[in-house]
Amino acid sequence: MIFDQEKLQLQLLDVLYFNDRDTVTKTRARPFCALSLRILGDTDIEQRNGSIHIGSRDLAFFPANTGYTRRSRYDEMIVFHFNVQNFVGYELEILHDFEYDRLYEIFAAAYEEWISKRSGYYYKASALLYQVFALIHENLIKQSERFSPPVAAALEYITQHYADYTLSISQLAERAHMSDTYFRRLFKRDMGVSPKRYLNDLRLEHAQALLNAGYYTIANVAEMVGFRDSKNFATAFKKSFGYPPSAQTYAP
Repeated sequence: MIFDQEKLQLQLLDVLYFNDRDTVTKTRARPFCALSLRILGDTDIEQRNGSIHIGSRDLAFFPANTGYTRRSRYDEMIVFHFNVQNFVGYELEILHDFEYDRLYEIFAAAYEEWISKRSGYYYKASALLYQVFALIHENLIKQSERFSPPVAAALEYITQHYADYTLSISQLAERAHMSDTYFRRLFKRDMGVSPKRYLNDLRLEHAQALLNAGYYTIANVAEMVGFRDSKNFATAFKKSFGYPPSAQTYAP
């Protein structure tokens, strides 16, 4: 999930405003991401795996290389187009009516700055894009304080033991005195991702930091973050970031 990432490297490309009525738009797979805030919305996004509805006050992230058809009864929105250097997303993500008033102020300011083309507009608009992610992350952290006790305990345990390659979701469920199925459902309800995905993402985030340090081989890093072997590590790393561990460069 892009919204819970701590250190995204963003490159702003454009800030746009749309106000469509009764339109059907087919969008080809594009090499950049989009983050849109619906001022007014009654739109269905159709993809091969189904349809997702986006309404007024919704925030939507469209990952790069994603094609879709947009069917809009009405659709007024401000959109950031940007590249992300250290994250690869695969699914459309939506936050429904999430801190809308504060987000609207940021989106509107970014659009005004972008179209003004005043001196320094690019840096100011880019700073506002980062401000959007900072606001989202800050509020997601606040929400995490309201996790159910079993999930909060599991998060703490994962943080302390992620480097243990024997750590499994079954062990976490057993520690919570729950069935695997119920634990997975509870974890995903609270976190928005499966426990397996959360653990994998945490391991890979730490792997990036270790590779950046330049002190360790790929095999060393794989072992240090909880992978059984470097081959599985390399496969997971490339699937997540879009490039192999050998191509990792410093990402602050």
